[in-house]
Parts: sequence; C-alpha cells; structure tokens
Amino acid sequence: MKRAALSILALTAATVFHATEAPKSMLTIYNQDLALVRQERAVTVQPGVFKYLFEDVTTRIDATSVALETLSGPPLRILEQNYAYDLISDQKVLEKSLGRTVTFFEKTGDLEKSYTGTLLSVAGNRPVIRTAEGLYIGYPSRYLLDTLPPGLIVKPTLVWLLEGQRAGRQDVALSYLTGGLSWNSNYVLLLDPSERNVGFTGWVTIHNQSGLTFEDATLKLLAGDVNRAEQDEPRRRVYAAAKMEMAAPAPQFEEKSLFEYHLYTLQRPATLADNETKQIELASAPAVPVQKTYVYDGANLGGYGGWYYGARENRDLGVPSNKKVSVFLEFDNKEASGLGIPLPKGVVRVFQKDTDGSAQFIGEDSIDHTPKDEHLRIKLGEAFDVVGERKQTSFKVVVSGHVYDESFEIVLRNHKKAPVAVRVAEVLYRWSDWEIRQESAKHEKVDSQTVVFPVTVPADGETKVTYTVRYTW
Repeated sequence: MKRAALSILALTAATVFHATEAPKSMLTIYNQDLALVRQERAVTVQPGVFKYLFEDVTTRIDATSVALETLSGPPLRILEQNYAYDLISDQKVLEKSLGRTVTFFEKTGDLEKSYTGTLLSVAGNRPVIRTAEGLYIGYPSRYLLDTLPPGLIVKPTLVWLLEGQRAGRQDVALSYLTGGLSWNSNYVLLLDPSERNVGFTGWVTIHNQSGLTFEDATLKLLAGDVNRAEQDEPRRRVYAAAKMEMAAPAPQFEEKSLFEYHLYTLQRPATLADNETKQIELASAPAVPVQKTYVYDGANLGGYGGWYYGARENRDLGVPSNKKVSVFLEFDNKEASGLGIPLPKGVVRVFQKDTDGSAQFIGEDSIDHTPKDEHLRIKLGEAFDVVGERKQTSFKVVVSGHVYDESFEIVLRNHKKAPVAVRVAEVLYRWSDWEIRQESAKHEKVDSQTVVFPVTVPADGETKVTYTVRYTW
C-alpha cells in the first residue's frame, strides 16, 4: 500500500496514571549490543491497586529483566507487568479498523474521489471496502477515520498493575537490559620521524539504535567479555534495527575495576540521541616509546597450532617460501610511557607525516582487552625494501619412521640505506621432539614449537641463516 496521510478526528483518552517528567537516566553500555538502563523518576501513587504507564523505554527492552526500586516512601509492589509495543502506523491503524467505517480518497490527476464504507480487508497492501455502490478495491492516496482504534500506542510502554500503600508522589528507579546500544574503542597513533615515539589517542564510539534518546545521562562503559545465557527464543524486537602533539589533557573517563571487568565512567553528563553515533576521547599520551621490528616467517603456516598428520612422509611440507617480511610496532602499556591504563579491545590505526607535513595512513591492527603493564604488538604491513627467501637444503631419513634430519637456508636482503634487525621465526612443525643440531646464528626458543633467530642485515646487503633440526618419534 502506498504510504497514506492519516487523518484522525478524535483520540481515545487514557484513564490510567502515567509518568510526565523526564527521567534521570544512567547507562552502562557493554561491547555486545547490550546496555543496562536505570531511570529515576517521580510517580503518582494511589492507595490500593492501580494501573501505571511507564513510557520512555527503549524499543529493544528485555521485558524479562525489568526491576523496580522504591527510593522514597513505602515500597511499591508490582502485581502485573505488560510490555506494550504495538506502535501506531498507518498499516496498524488499518489492520485494527477492520469492520469499521472508513473513507478512502483516490486521486487521478487533479481530481480526487472519495469512497466511504466498511473496511473488509487490507491484505496484500490493497484495501477492500464495501460501499453503498459495491466493493472498492484500489490504492488510495489517503484515508480518513473518525476515531483511533483501541489497542494502539504512540511509543513503547511498560504497563504496570501496582499496589500502593498511600496516596502521593514517590521516587522510584526503573532498571532493565536493552539491545540497540553498544560501544567500541579505536586508537590513533602518530609515528614521529625518528620512529621511536608515537602520539597516542584512544577513542570510544557509542552507537544508539535503541529507539530512545537519553538526555544528560550518566554514562558508563564496561570493557570485558560478559557471559550471557542463550535464549530459547529471540528477544522480541520492535525494530531491527585533537592534535596529538599537544600535552595530554585531563582524562574524560574515570577507570575502575568491577568484578573481572573494567568500568569507564564519563565525568560529565552526555546526551545520546536515538540513531546517533557519538565519539568521546578515552585516553591520550603525547609521546609513547615504541620499537619498530621486522619479522620473517618464511614458511608462513598462518594459524598453525599443532603438528601435521603425515609429517614424517611428506618431505615438502612447509617448504614453499614466503618472501614477505612483516613490520610491527611494539610498546608497553605502562604509566612510565604515558599510558598504564586498561585498554579496551579495538582497532589501532597508525599514521606518519610525510615530507610535506601531511599525516599518511601506514597500517592498522586489532588489539584485545589489554591490562596495564602488558606489551602490545601492532602489525603494520609488509616491508617494501626488505625481502626474505627460505629453502630446504636437506631432508634425511636417519632411522625410518623414527628419526629425521631437516636443514634450511634463509636469506634476507636489505635494500635500505641503513641496517635492519630482523627476527627470523621458524615453526618446527613436524613433531614435538626436536633438537637443533647445527645453526649459523644462536636461536631463541619461543615455545614448544617455535624458535627465533635474531639477525642484523647490513645496508644494501644480505644475511644468511642456516640450521639443521632433528625430529625423533
């Protein structure tokens, strides 16, 4: 049905009590499309049992999570709760007007003709009415009703049956969980020309698609992975739907631990409009010491996390060479570096100024929730002027089915005008019982499957690393 202009001549009046003052809102927003809403407001209480409408709730409210706390006066008791979400729309009005008298207007050019009769159907978005002349089936441009059908509401509402002890106004707090609110963090790093320090700025991005605007709300963000029980049925939804070189200013968020998580409280009220995305600075530091590192993983086994089946028989396993040398920025999340706060998970984007003074994007990576005093490693990309080559030089069967020797040669070439330090990472992927029997550079054991050979590659030169490993089954 074409969207029609709805004319309503009369509205039915509500006979129940409802909140009229804007609530005082407090929000705790989680990473996973979840928020805890707490709204304080004054209500008019009647002695005995009475009905009360709580409007100004989100369209994504989890009605099973609602809690009411009495802040002043004798306790209020909830006898019954209903979540009314059948919002007014032209289609809803027509659906609830079946059997009633309606007037449709059909426009052809500059002429408009009206049809008045009993509404029989709105199926297929094509209304059918019985008029004195017969049946009308068409696509009206607008329609007219004398009254609003019962059972429709303007906005999502909690309808409560309450029991009060005495008449008067009382302060209460309404709390509930809702979808439609989420936040994420992202970080901007500006690498200085020496490539030894970065200007660090962390941002939080808050998304509000809850169907409700929160005016001057107290805002808290919870970082951490909160477990939620699986639902037998989906929760009902009404709608699917600074310059870095400057000294660090006073933080806008206060961070505190909460259970096994971290809570960030904005130190001023904030308004979150519906369908709005808001960014607020989380943290900043003008000069965080960093180290640029090169890593060459010649076998490039990716997400390998165990020993391969058939490793004894397949001599070509892991032999194809990857030539790319990866570039990382590493730094410590310590107070001495200007940080030292828990960093929520998010995307880290790194920039560096060119010779014209314009900041250019040079890479990005993701970090997980990172406690203070932990080490961070950000992959920026692959080096252009540093390349590697890895080849198997020997594969010997010492004792068939039990002992094998394998040898590799790794060549690193540096086309830069300055030497570079490269960490050559080798995953010993054939078996857990291994021994390095020969090596041209001293290795460092990283874990039960990985060794690293730290080497320096001279300017416009190359460096070779050779080693032999024995596997025993």
